[in-house]
Amino acid sequence: MTQPRSPTRALVRLTGLGAFWTLVGLAFASQFYLSSTLVGRAVTWGQALSYSLGDWYVWAILSVPILMLARRFPADGRSPWRTAAIHPFAALVFSLIYVVLRSGVGVAHSLIIDEPVSFMEVFRPLLIKMFPFNLLIYGVIISISHGIDYYRKYHERTVHALELEKHLAEARLQALLR
Repeated sequence: MTQPRSPTRALVRLTGLGAFWTLVGLAFASQFYLSSTLVGRAVTWGQALSYSLGDWYVWAILSVPILMLARRFPADGRSPWRTAAIHPFAALVFSLIYVVLRSGVGVAHSLIIDEPVSFMEVFRPLLIKMFPFNLLIYGVIISISHGIDYYRKYHERTVHALELEKHLAEARLQALLR
């Protein structure tokens, strides 16, 4: 009993996804700001915010195709071996895509603050320090997606069971009234 998708519903989901990634970005910006201050390398709140939101908005963009992939290849699908092979490969690909996109954001940011850097100056350190973390982020996105789908299916089964119980009770009542 899946409901048809409407443009309004899709917009609400995208807005929710954007709000989620904004909250994650704000949390990481706060942590970055406070930890930098505590170790004596103070950064401004604006710097912490722009750096963190730059990271997490790239994930916001990437989470859309990742969620589509998770829906296409669910954990409880008909071919679990194919799913088990696809997701690790996709994790590697999306991790690399993240590094490329985030490097582009870094170069654009450096031009905005008038301290230009080359793409490779941003790419190399990001590849080394973020690639393994990106694999973890991919796994978290997939896990949350599968968890939500599992809950949705559980809820649908519960509603269906309650409807069946209702129909059974109505049938019993009709039989008693005859």
